[in-house]
Amino acid sequence: MKSVERFFHDLTVDCVRDVSFASLGEFVASKDAYLAQRDSEAKCCVWKAKGRDILTGRRG
Repeated sequence: MKSVERFFHDLTVDCVRDVSFASLGEFVASKDAYLAQRDSEAKCCVWKAKGRDILTGRRG
């Protein structure tokens, strides 16, 4: 799963699915709280592949 797809999957499962919101504002507040919590636990991604290898499809 790509990073963007994974992000929206997590947002859906953790914040939206199986939840009923009384208003759009309630949804926005829930989403904002989820994103703030997720941002507070952010982890760096360290790329190990070389750009040239990615562009040419080589592994290694």
